[in-house]
Amino acid sequence: MPREHGSRTTYVTGKCRCDLCRAANSAYQRARHRESYQGLVDIVAVREHMQQLRSMGVGTRAIATSSGVSRSTVIRIIKGKELSTRVTTSELLMSVMSSEAAAYVHGIGTARRLRALHAVGWSFNMLAAALQWPRSFVVRLAVNPKTVRTSTAAHVAKVYRQLEYRILPQTAAAIRSRKHATAQGWVGPAAWDGLDMDDPACKTENRKTYRRTIADLTEDVMFLLGCGETVERIAQRLSISESYVRKLRRGYEAGVQREIGAGAAGVDEDQWDQPADPGGEDRSQPAHAVPVLVGAN
Repeated sequence: MPREHGSRTTYVTGKCRCDLCRAANSAYQRARHRESYQGLVDIVAVREHMQQLRSMGVGTRAIATSSGVSRSTVIRIIKGKELSTRVTTSELLMSVMSSEAAAYVHGIGTARRLRALHAVGWSFNMLAAALQWPRSFVVRLAVNPKTVRTSTAAHVAKVYRQLEYRILPQTAAAIRSRKHATAQGWVGPAAWDGLDMDDPACKTENRKTYRRTIADLTEDVMFLLGCGETVERIAQRLSISESYVRKLRRGYEAGVQREIGAGAAGVDEDQWDQPADPGGEDRSQPAHAVPVLVGAN
């Protein structure tokens, strides 16, 4: 069936390039351009708004997700590689508020928590079960720390607080997890004690041991006993002997009794600043630091 000349259909499907069909196609393109063209605007105000969001801790991925503009465009605007942009793009980016983009946060804190648990024996399968997420998602969060939802970060932090003090049995999975974390240079929860895990600039030394005093170990032992942990598990957790755990407990209980009965008269409090002795050796000999494993490295 012959097609009618002078229509865009004949120009496109019929591949006709007569004057009438070419004129019809040109008219269509002009009309389409008038409908879609919004004009270009200066990008200075948009860039300033993006930089302000960045100073509030909002990442480019969060800005792109909230605005619907591609992340590559957002990055080019922030870096000054774009001098102008369409009105629609400008309106989308200017409409992003810090409260909306705050639904996303940096994923480094989430990754560090998952890595720390992995470093003390929690396999990715176990973490996935605890978080009730797919294993592949948990691995991605741990391996590739990028922007994550605030709700995701909060859930991982909650589960981390529940698991960081639990002592796992010496299973094959736990041993493999610790070896894998060691190979990756990941450290356990103790290495992050007192540090801000959510701060990308915060670093921790990749260390294996650190010095602890008698007072430190006694406090940890009594805390774990109060949590219902057994002497065996406490010894495993603190990397000291079971006999030394009992010795610290007896020393603590004796100190409490002395304080109650005699006001702790004659007690040399300076001993609590000496390095702890893991084997329970004679205290008349010079003491050495207790090598307490902090997790992975």
